[in-house]
Amino acid sequence: MFEIGDDLPTLGTSAERLSLVKNADLLDMARLGRASTPVDLMTYAPQDKQPSIFVLKENERQIMLTLFNWTEAQRTRAIDLVSLGLKKPAEYKIVEEFGDQGCCSSTSDTINLVEKPHSVRMLKLIDKSVPALPPPFEIGSAAGAKAGETLAFSAKGSSSSQAPVLTCHWDFGDGLSLYGMQVQHAFTHAGQYEVQATVTGVDATTNSKTVTVLISGDVPTRFEAADKMRRE
Repeated sequence: MFEIGDDLPTLGTSAERLSLVKNADLLDMARLGRASTPVDLMTYAPQDKQPSIFVLKENERQIMLTLFNWTEAQRTRAIDLVSLGLKKPAEYKIVEEFGDQGCCSSTSDTINLVEKPHSVRMLKLIDKSVPALPPPFEIGSAAGAKAGETLAFSAKGSSSSQAPVLTCHWDFGDGLSLYGMQVQHAFTHAGQYEVQATVTGVDATTNSKTVTVLISGDVPTRFEAADKMRRE
């Protein structure tokens, strides 16, 4: 949407396009790694010349509904959610992703909105009957090592449909931290370290777990190494 063909060094001069880079829900969609499904593949309007209604079910609670207007004219639409395999509009909290455009009105069966020529509307549908759950996950880590040895740490979500894991922050207990689902770290001093992993899921839900790592020995400093060489 904002990389191919763009002059990236000048991206910051366009507030609208820069907002795409900073939009948390768009970033979460990219991290989730699932494709939106065109639900009007065989029924799109002739003037569109291609599908214009896309649905992405991120988890049991949250759905992204994207509506394109490919035409040269303003368009008024009534979207029947039930026909798309979703619930009635009253079951959802509806959030407009690209600024406040008056969002939409709804009846018992449809979401009604107006689209400008060559535009896109993205609506976040939050099922009000489903609570926001912290994403469950498991930590992979060795129980211990010697100082200076590189250890591998991993976080793996255990429920991709209900509460998928999107990002992970590691605090190693020695003053250092990293982001990533799979990271590596070496401790430089002996001790017992409480390594905390905090994962983030859809809609900024979080969950944390801690694993204990025992480190033996020490990594000599340059001064200590040089002193040892002189004595030998």
